[in-house]
Amino acid sequence: MDREIDFPHQPIQGTFQEATRMSEFQISVTGTDDDVDALHDLYAVVIDDDQLRTVRKSLVPGEPQAGHMGAEDVIRLVLDNTALIAALATCTKSWLQSRKSTLKLTVQGPAGKAEVVADGVNVATTTAVRRAFEIAQGTIGEAAR
Repeated sequence: MDREIDFPHQPIQGTFQEATRMSEFQISVTGTDDDVDALHDLYAVVIDDDQLRTVRKSLVPGEPQAGHMGAEDVIRLVLDNTALIAALATCTKSWLQSRKSTLKLTVQGPAGKAEVVADGVNVATTTAVRRAFEIAQGTIGEAAR
């Protein structure tokens, strides 16, 4: 017996080439009492997220900052599918919610960088975090910033 099942769906936006384009991001955390510990905590959360298992992840030395000795680590993520940005934003937002201190999350991508600030009370929304990744990737134009 054949029957048709109606699945709710969202229209696909963009092209297949856009959806399968590789994107590399570097994420840093500043403004906490222990930025290195906070970054490593975020890295552990990203590693444990099942939806991000295909994302290539590593901790790498970041760019040296003025007034600091040496370079702090950054999280390097390589996504082979831009659809993973939604999962990455959800994971990152959940981590931000768990933080009690004020911090600044900086996302560096092929098109530049974007920042998300959280203070333990006013946590960024998943949409705001996703927008930061999209700005860094270049899928949101200057007018939307």
